[in-house]
This record gives sequence, C-alpha cells and structure tokens, in this order.
Amino acid sequence: MRDALWIVTLIFAMLTAGLRPQDSRLPAGDVIRLEFAFTEARAGDITAGWNVPGFAGARAIQDRDKWWPWLYGGLLVCLCLLAGGPGAGTYAVLSIVAVLLDLIENIGMNKMVDGDFSFPWPLIAGIFATAKFALIGIVLLRIVARLKRGVV
Repeated sequence: MRDALWIVTLIFAMLTAGLRPQDSRLPAGDVIRLEFAFTEARAGDITAGWNVPGFAGARAIQDRDKWWPWLYGGLLVCLCLLAGGPGAGTYAVLSIVAVLLDLIENIGMNKMVDGDFSFPWPLIAGIFATAKFALIGIVLLRIVARLKRGVV
C-alpha cells in the first residue's frame, strides 16, 4: 500500500509542477499580487499596467486554476499520509480545506480578471487567499517536521 501511495504522490508532484498555471503575457507574480489586493483601489493599481494580452493571460491562468488546486491538494494529502503519525488524517483534511478556500478565492479572482474590481471581489479573494496560504503553510510545516524525524 505504501508503495502505491509513493507512486500516486510522485504523479501528483509531476502534475503539480508541470501544469502550474502561468502565462508569459503577465509580469511574474501579478496574479498573486492581485489575490492580495483586498481593495478596489489596490486591484486597479495592480492591473493598471495590464493591456488586453495581460488580461487575457490572467484569464488563462484563472481558467487553469479551476483544476490545479486539486493537483496540489492531492499532493499535500499524499504527503500527509506518507508522513503518518498522530493527526495525519487531520492534516490531510486541512489540505482539502485549503483547496476549497482556493476555489472560493477564485470566484473573486475571476471577477477581477474580467475587470470587476468592485466590492466584495478583492476582499473575497484576499481573505480566502490568506486563509488558503496559512493552511498550506501549516500542512507543509507538519510534513517537514515529520521528514526531519526521518519518518518518510
């Protein structure tokens, strides 16, 4: 069973790395900056330099981000299960919660990449992105702690 879990983990890792949403029509990191805009004014400032291809690039990233959270979520779940120990299932569930937060964040992001920076979209994206990244950080810290103990 553990060998099969390793194989699934490697598949998720390759898909997560290889299919990461990105687009050359945007400056690196602009979509992540937009996730944390929180306000109409800040969202407008971030996208002010985008032209039509820039918005098309952001839309392409968001279109791919419909399924990408499930890839990194699957990877995190597998890593939690491989790390084992007390609470492994809880951390695996937190990984899925992070995916769900990402999907809710994407509602706000989709509105913004379509040019609607009005309340509440920047706030929704910012709050849910913050919670998502916090959970991912917690899960990764737990995995690293278990790795340090030589468990995996």
